[in-house]
Amino acid sequence: MAIQTFLPRRVLVALLALIAVGITAYAPSALALPPGVHCVAATPANEVTPPPPMWQLKHEPPPANPPQPLCPTGSVPAAIPLAHPTDSPPSAPVAAKPKPHSLARPKPASEGFGEPASETTGGLGEVSPFVEKTGYPTAPFYYAGDGYHTPEKWYGISAGIQTGNPKISSAAGTHSLGQIASATPNVEYTVEMGWHRDEAFGSGPRLFIYINKDHYKSNGEPGGDCYNCVTPIVGATYTQNQELAVGKTYQFSTAYGQGKWWFGVGSNWIAYEPESFWSNKFTSATWLPMWGEVYDTTGPTSQMGNGIIGTTTGSLVMNNPYLYFEGGNSLFTTAGHRNWKTTENPYPSDVPGYSVGLYSTNAREWHYGGE
Repeated sequence: MAIQTFLPRRVLVALLALIAVGITAYAPSALALPPGVHCVAATPANEVTPPPPMWQLKHEPPPANPPQPLCPTGSVPAAIPLAHPTDSPPSAPVAAKPKPHSLARPKPASEGFGEPASETTGGLGEVSPFVEKTGYPTAPFYYAGDGYHTPEKWYGISAGIQTGNPKISSAAGTHSLGQIASATPNVEYTVEMGWHRDEAFGSGPRLFIYINKDHYKSNGEPGGDCYNCVTPIVGATYTQNQELAVGKTYQFSTAYGQGKWWFGVGSNWIAYEPESFWSNKFTSATWLPMWGEVYDTTGPTSQMGNGIIGTTTGSLVMNNPYLYFEGGNSLFTTAGHRNWKTTENPYPSDVPGYSVGLYSTNAREWHYGGE
């Protein structure tokens, strides 16, 4: 028998309203988004199938409590401020064009293993001959990291990087970061991802993605190198320029497959850029570094990581490095400063205040930071 047989209509309406409120209170809210993140309607470009998640490539069971998509079905996440006007919705504030996260080219490698970026900068604002000859930014970039410069082609890299909220100088363009990259030998083409502290993007550590197709020459120009301008995918669990938790270790990944460079956080892919951005010329990488970086025109006065040097307990962690085989469909488990044939000491930094160190026995975890 129908419920209205026993209840007056107005009582029934009130009861149904209370039930609706209760359901809403206990149901996950699509509006419970991180600060500055909003959802926009998905387009066919967002409705793509990514490569397999990392847990599947590692032949592990799916996580018991997987992270949930930021946005409901049919929409994708976005965050502001973005990198330049062509990426911003009309009502969003527009940030200045920040300094690119420039990579210095490593010295020639032996045994398939590369020098850290810090070895090529000269330290204390000096610029390497490679930088001067190729038009790289000549401002003081400071590095401490690790990675691979190999004769073999790889198709991406993944590593865990702990976030900090470093103190940085007030000089224009100053940034401090921890990141990974997949790059060509001469760094003409790169895909880069990690966290950075940069006033141009807001407070705290922010998730960033950077794509470079011409030695960073077209940074911020329409159709050129840019921050946070790749295509988010439906089901993304993080988004570009999202503020990240301080002190948490995030697994960042970049991998090429299906005609796209993919970007991931944790086990999930969150965005991509078609290979057409690089005129279909960038489909593999032979330089795959992981590092901390400071850009500061006042000298090495800003903190890297959490401000504790990487050779000292309490500094931030990098760990769990992997390389991707072709298509982003399988992983190669690797180590930090060790190559595949010999055991080597950690690479020092030529700027005393910044360094990597405290390598684990299997070299799959180490620390970074300084000043």
